[in-house]
Order: sequence, then structure tokens, then C-alpha cells
Amino acid sequence: MSYFVKKTEKPKGTYLQIYNSYYVPGNKNNKSELVKTLGYVDELKNQGIDDPIAFYTDECKKKNQEIREEKKIKKSELVDDKDYLFNYGYFLVKSIMNTLNLKQIFDIYCTQFNKRFNHYNVFTNLVYSRIVGPCSKLKTHNVVLPRLYEKPDFSLDDIYTCLDDLGSNYHDIIAILNAGLGKFYKFDTSKVFFDCTNFYFEIDREDTYRRKGPSKEKRTDPLVGLGLLLDKNCIPITMQLYPGNESEIYRLGECINEAKNQGLIVGRTIHVADKGLNCARNIFEAKKSQNGYIFSKSVYKLPEIEQQWLFLEDDYTNKYTIITDPNTGEVIFKYKTCVDDYNYSFEEDDENGKAKKHVFKVKEKRVLYWSKKLHEKKIYELNNMQEKLLKLITSKAKKEEFGPYSSYVILKTEKKNGQKGEEIVKAEMNSKKFELERKLAGFNLLVTSEINESPQKIYDIYHELWKIEETFRILKNYLNTRPVFLQKREKIDGHMLVCYTSILLTRILQFLVFKDKLDVNDIYDFIKNAQLIIDNDIMFNLLKSTYIKKEIFDAFPLDFNLRRPTVDAMKKIMEFKVKI
Repeated sequence: MSYFVKKTEKPKGTYLQIYNSYYVPGNKNNKSELVKTLGYVDELKNQGIDDPIAFYTDECKKKNQEIREEKKIKKSELVDDKDYLFNYGYFLVKSIMNTLNLKQIFDIYCTQFNKRFNHYNVFTNLVYSRIVGPCSKLKTHNVVLPRLYEKPDFSLDDIYTCLDDLGSNYHDIIAILNAGLGKFYKFDTSKVFFDCTNFYFEIDREDTYRRKGPSKEKRTDPLVGLGLLLDKNCIPITMQLYPGNESEIYRLGECINEAKNQGLIVGRTIHVADKGLNCARNIFEAKKSQNGYIFSKSVYKLPEIEQQWLFLEDDYTNKYTIITDPNTGEVIFKYKTCVDDYNYSFEEDDENGKAKKHVFKVKEKRVLYWSKKLHEKKIYELNNMQEKLLKLITSKAKKEEFGPYSSYVILKTEKKNGQKGEEIVKAEMNSKKFELERKLAGFNLLVTSEINESPQKIYDIYHELWKIEETFRILKNYLNTRPVFLQKREKIDGHMLVCYTSILLTRILQFLVFKDKLDVNDIYDFIKNAQLIIDNDIMFNLLKSTYIKKEIFDAFPLDFNLRRPTVDAMKKIMEFKVKI
């Protein structure tokens, strides 16, 4: 069995498909079958994939490698020296679970499920293995878990059943984790940061949960969305999972309500989110609950009369504060503010399913700023877009081939050779749209209820959203949350719960234990490189001093630097309770 990219030259360009080649006994030649249709190279480029052939060839290589590894696992053809190599670095995150002391409440909660195995044991070991060596559940069971120092004993079926049980109740598990953490740390919800991302599934057909929608990675695969709420100190509070085709604007309210139900948000809080969450509904909910907000707002969607304010500099109220480059004197940043009453409206269904319109007015502060870096980035993107559109127009591409760029062209229908009933579609560049976007390039607008805060403070608070963006990068790049190969919704949610708990423990280590003096690279390097060679009663520590930072010694006064640790010394390490 081997996956490969089939390239077919057609009049419209190179057409790509993924095929699976396999051996059939008795046949001289291998047979192949279609696995997935990808589309034309130019279409894929328009979706954000720079080199589709190389990209999907690499994807096939990864898939083939995974198949080979799984075959080796099934045949138990593991490298001999791996049989003696064990990881103990996961004690960093295990020490947090030791401190939270959740096993008893976890066990009581899980009495509603099958008692064939211990859910706490399966769940926590899935979390540890996700940090030590993120991979498929099959490989986790057969390779990663047996290489943990405290080798767990449960089956692959137990793993899938546990994901089912806990995934269908993931809100309760998060509440249990928060209850344990609350004994040592009080969430700072004076400001909460919220954002959404999504995770793709390499499947051809959608189902009721895995749905196609706007992908954060410009992919066309079915998705599942995740909304994540962080407190002021970047500690995850809760998450919301939803089908990939649903809007993210409702998730902020759902996460806030979930946190309130857990008693984590009591007083006033400021909701901070980007333009994707800036809508009348979220502003209405914030004001209704007497909370504040700082949202980004797209200058491209402002009414024309409000767009004119961007360029007014005639009097004091419209005057920009300008920051220049000390060496060249060039303007690199400028901002101005105004406070006024603004009208908002939105519709929602009432109890009888009829649309009900809400109209309200808020006193709002707006902070408008222009950045030279943002300006140059946007101009570069617009120039690239125009080049791609020109190629599509020249090649007489169909409307659907313009993909996300369709709003940048004007489609006109004309009679073909003057004949009745025969029409052709012609595309023209929407020059007015490009002209407007070039004019607005570099501008960004923040809207906030905090009318007494300084522009600099509002700007600084909003740009702390990088914390949640970094959290998503850790989930996707370090913890390999996607692609997800599970199919049943409960198992998918269970997988996401494992990944959420992994990032929660990581952030507790980073910000509460190490006081932000170590980054994620330092923490994960230590965990992955803390290994032992174990042969009967002989243990040899392979951890090098280069991976042991002073902050780790300060928080964990243990003998994990010994070359020849004893069983008692290792027991002390694995049972250590870190101070949070």
C-alpha cells in the first residue's frame, strides 16, 4: 500500500489527485484506486498553497511513513535499544496533577462509566504521552506509553472507550481540573482573552460534526472549531468545540457563561478579542452583563462617512499623535481617538422562532492607529493577489476558480458572437476595491467600552492576544493536535480534551511554576530528553546538564541529575508535588 500524487495535464492546467497503489496476489502489476481529488494546481495556489505538488507529495510521504510504522508496530519489529529506553521527563506535568490531587473526585465522577479500567489513569497517561511524543492513538499505545518510566497497563480499546466517556462530558472534566487548580491559583478574570481556531480532518465527505468552513490554514478539508478562553495570565479557563461550518461569534458568550457556571467569573471583566468576534451581539452581551470589551474592528467595513475620519487631520480632535524613526524621521506609527455614541443592532429568534431585532446605543471609545509595518505587509499581499488574479483572468477561469478572491473581480455576462442563448462570462479586475484597500492599508481600529483608559493602554491590552495565538501554535505544532484521524464526535472531543489538558499543564508550568522565565521550548526539550536506560536493576540517566535550567532546579529540588539513580530516588521524583 502506497499513496502518491497523480498529475494529469489538462487544457486548464495540471490536475492533481491522490491515489493508493497496492499489491494484489496473482497480478503482475500493482493496482491503484482514487483516494482524494485535489483539483487544479492554480486553484490550490489561490487557496494559499504555494507549491501544491510538493505539499501533497510530502503529505503522501508522511502517510506512507505512518503506515510503515504501524506495520512495524503490529509485527513488533521495534529497534532493540528502544526496549531499554524510558522517558521520565513527564514528571514535570505529573507533579502538577499530584499537587491538584484529583484522583479521588475523578474516580467518583467516573463511576457512571464502565469500570473495566481506571479513567483517571488512562486520561492522565494520554496527557503525558501527548507531551512526550504526540502521535496517533495506536502508536501512543504501542510505542509511547510503554516507554514511560511508570509503564501503564491498559488496552487500546480502553483508550478509545475513555475518549468516548470523557469526550462526551468534556465540560465536566474541565470543571474538575479548574476546581483542583482553584485551591492553589485564583483565575485573574479582570481581563479575559478569547479567540477561535479550527482543526482539519483528511476525509473526503463531511458529516454532522466535521464540516467544511473557513479554514485558518486555507485548507478545503472538513473542520471542527475550537474556542479558547484565557485569563489575564494566559492560563486556559475553558474551551468550546463546534462544527466547522458554524460561526465563531457565538463562542465567546458560551465560554463566558461556562466560566460563570463554574464560579470562575464573578466581578466585572473585560473581553478582549479580534475582529472576528466583534459583533453587535457580543457587545450587547458584554454591556448587558456589565462587563467591558476591547475588540478590533475592520476599517474596510466601516461606513464611508466613518472611513473619512481616518484621513482627517484638520483640528485638535482629529489630530494624530505621530511616532517617527529617530534615524530617518519617517513616520512609523500614528494614532488618534474619539469618544461618541454608536448605534448597533442584531437579530435573534425569540421563543416562538420569530426573528427579533435588538437596537441599542453605547458610548464607545475608538482608537485608530496606522502602522508602517502593517501598511507594507498589506501592500505586499495586495500586489501578490493582483498577480494571481491577472493569471486567472487571462486563462478565462470560471467563477468558482477565483475562490477567496472572487470579491476582487467583476463578472460580466456577454452574448457569444451576438448569438441568442449563447453567453460567456468575462472577469474584470475590481480596481476600485484594490484602490480602497491600498488607501486603507496599515490602519486598524479598536473599539472599547473603557473610555477612561489611555490609547496606549488599550493598544497594549489588545496586543496581548498574541498569548492565545501562541497557545494555538503550541497545540498545532508541538502537540500535533491535527490532523485528527478519529471519526466519532465523542472520541474527537476526547482527543481535544487531552490536548487542552496538555496545554493547560504546560501553561501552569510556564507561567505559575517557572514565572515565565522558561519558554515552551525549554520545557519540552527537558521533558523529551529526560530519559533512562533500564536493564533489570540497572538504571542510567541520559539527561544532559544542558537541558537543566536553573529555574527547573529551583522549582524541583530533586536528584534527577544523578547518573545512576536508585528506585527510591525515581519514586521521589515521580511522586513530587510542585508548588503552584
